[in-house]
Amino acid sequence: MSSSFSCNAALLGFLLPLAAAPALAAPPAAPSDVVAYCPNENRVHLSWRDNSDDETAWWVDRWDPVTETWVAASGGDLPADFEVWRGVVPSTEAQTIRLRVAPWKPGEIEANLNWVEAEVFKPEGPLDLFIDVAGRETPEGSGARAGESISFQVQIRGGSPDRYIARDLPAGLSLDENTGLVTGTIAAPGVYRCFLGVEFDGEERFERAHFFRVLPAPSTPVVADPAFSVPVQNAGVRGFINLGTLFADPARERGAWIETGGASIILALHETAAPKTVENFLGYVRRGDYDRVFVHRAIDGFIFQSGGFAPFSPTAPATTWRSVVKRDNVQNEPGLSNVRGTISMAKMGGQRDSATSEWFLNIHTLQDNPGNLDLQNGGFTAFGQIVGAPGFGVMDAIGSLETSDRNLSIDGSARFLENVPLLNPANPNSFLLVDSVSEVRPIHISLVSNSAPQVVATEVVGPLLFIDWGSQLGTASIVLRATNADGNTVDFTLPIRVADRNRPTVRLVSLRAVRPVGTILMRGRAEDDVALARWRYRVNNRRWINGGRLAGRARNFTARARGFRRGRNLIRIQAFDRSGNRSAILTQRLTFR
Repeated sequence: MSSSFSCNAALLGFLLPLAAAPALAAPPAAPSDVVAYCPNENRVHLSWRDNSDDETAWWVDRWDPVTETWVAASGGDLPADFEVWRGVVPSTEAQTIRLRVAPWKPGEIEANLNWVEAEVFKPEGPLDLFIDVAGRETPEGSGARAGESISFQVQIRGGSPDRYIARDLPAGLSLDENTGLVTGTIAAPGVYRCFLGVEFDGEERFERAHFFRVLPAPSTPVVADPAFSVPVQNAGVRGFINLGTLFADPARERGAWIETGGASIILALHETAAPKTVENFLGYVRRGDYDRVFVHRAIDGFIFQSGGFAPFSPTAPATTWRSVVKRDNVQNEPGLSNVRGTISMAKMGGQRDSATSEWFLNIHTLQDNPGNLDLQNGGFTAFGQIVGAPGFGVMDAIGSLETSDRNLSIDGSARFLENVPLLNPANPNSFLLVDSVSEVRPIHISLVSNSAPQVVATEVVGPLLFIDWGSQLGTASIVLRATNADGNTVDFTLPIRVADRNRPTVRLVSLRAVRPVGTILMRGRAEDDVALARWRYRVNNRRWINGGRLAGRARNFTARARGFRRGRNLIRIQAFDRSGNRSAILTQRLTFR
């Protein structure tokens, strides 16, 4: 029996399907265009292009020639969407540096990662690249417009090179090897990475990555939906019409609408020139993190700043705040200038890649924002700009608010903030809130004219058209104007017809039997949102009897109705307005004894 059982068990095991082994997820795709380079004798950098399609960190290793092993250089601490690592070298002597990089998720085994290696020969010598005449380190990027002339000077300090060099220079640009001047044009918007530097003795090179951040060529907004229309509106209408799909800027897709205190700022976001920062900003927008956040810093003629703090709770004291939940740091994308009306990301001092949620608008009327912020801390990333003159007015008004230095409770700990703006200087807790930030098309819409304000009063609020019925029926022609980031415009005429399509209402106030027998004294009231015309009634399904004329929007009426009999009776009442709309028939049952 045991032998037979054993045999059957074996046969059964052969016939049953084997349990599937758990599938192992493939590691993220390896990076491409991996380049190692040395900007001076103390540093080595690594740059690559991210090909992964999910949220991964980055791991960089350096080869140790003494131990002949790979040594962790970054330790997986570079966040997702980073494409640069900056490190120091173990010695200033001339040497070959080997590095490797791979996308990495926590828990993955280092040996299984998709590594890509690169090496660079690092010369010795105290030479720095990209230093301006004041000895400040210029950012790793510069801005331009598509199709417009570019002139960029490679600057050095600490030596005289044999020649200037360039690798991967964008099409349309050329380098003068004797002067280090890069000139030409780039045809299309985007981010273009190249490597600029100097060469000694035919092979010793110092170079640095440079990003040309190219904005779209000037464009004109278009009417994206020529068939855009509004249904006939009922008299008494009051509300908003969404114009968000009516206009578009053919050169730009992304925009944001900042609403604060009933005022609006429309932003065009530079998604082609600063894609990482725009996506980071919109990530907070989509989570609703910028809805009801404080403007926590304002300096007249310089900036106002928000995106960092919100009320702790609806019932908490005004001075009790919480921090906005931070996403990963975003890689710095300098190059576009911090000119007046641009939005930029705030950072920690001395940490060029430390931007998270906080942003600021460059007011720049009294202070030199570009001369300061374009160079400070690796350059502040300007990733958008105000569209339309009214937005500048809102920005200036916020910047000019009186401020106070405050001790606050933030996340349960005491914290001191400087230059906190106040809506009312007499109230030390009248803090300014950003009501919301929404993703919209980068178009400022304004009202040019309204042919019939007596039909509808109109006002534009961000991408919304507010309409409020005046007093008359008819059609109003509303001329709307769209302005884009280049200041160019296009108009669209939107007819809005208001008709009386609402029914009047009627109700009974009282019924009282009077003489002669079978007579009722009937009192009622009719109402309409435009104008009443008449009313009628009928008794026990006999013919309708004209009750008389009605005027105005509300009117009482009285009639002596005859023809009632002993027992059960019915009386029906109906009102009409001047447009021919009729009320529902009011039916009242009554009994005569």
